[in-house]
Amino acid sequence: PPRRPLRDRALLELLYGCGLRVSEAGDLEVAQTNLEAGYLTVVGKGDKERVVPLGSHARAALVDYLAHERPKLEKYDDMAFLVLVIICVILQSVLGSL
Repeated sequence: PPRRPLRDRALLELLYGCGLRVSEAGDLEVAQTNLEAGYLTVVGKGDKERVVPLGSHARAALVDYLAHERPKLEKYDDMAFLVLVIICVILQSVLGSL
């Protein structure tokens, strides 16, 4: 798979910096982000919706990804925008351990 460092950084910042669960990050769609106000709306366990503050590092990583790498994936716009990232990270870790 092609390397996408901005995508990987955005994912890690969302997981660690925002405290998102993997399932929340995987289901996150662009429409659930409010970059100007600095928050995300995520659906977690039990289909409970919560508002998560978007820190400066996570926001910067997300803006970089959306501006530079996401347009290359526009044909996948109907999919959750981070599902591909999670699949790539899992594959890289599995293939790297062989």
